[in-house]
Amino acid sequence: MRPEQKSQLLLGATRSKAKMLEKKLELVLDGEAPYDIFVRWKAIEKQPIGWNPDLNDGDRINDHHLSLAEKRAAREMVESSP
Repeated sequence: MRPEQKSQLLLGATRSKAKMLEKKLELVLDGEAPYDIFVRWKAIEKQPIGWNPDLNDGDRINDHHLSLAEKRAAREMVESSP
């Protein structure tokens, strides 16, 4: 088999795999089972409403970088004020 024939075969296989992946991603976007990826940690009745997260629900958040950014922003505001 000539090199250009091999490259055409590989290109065709790559396109085919890309199309299959695209179809799977569209199923995820549609959100139908088994492609739905929404996970509830608690029953819907026990979930907090609005922005009032329950920090002890088993889902840990690494927010150390956010507190550092807040401190840095406050320090910059103080340093830049006249």
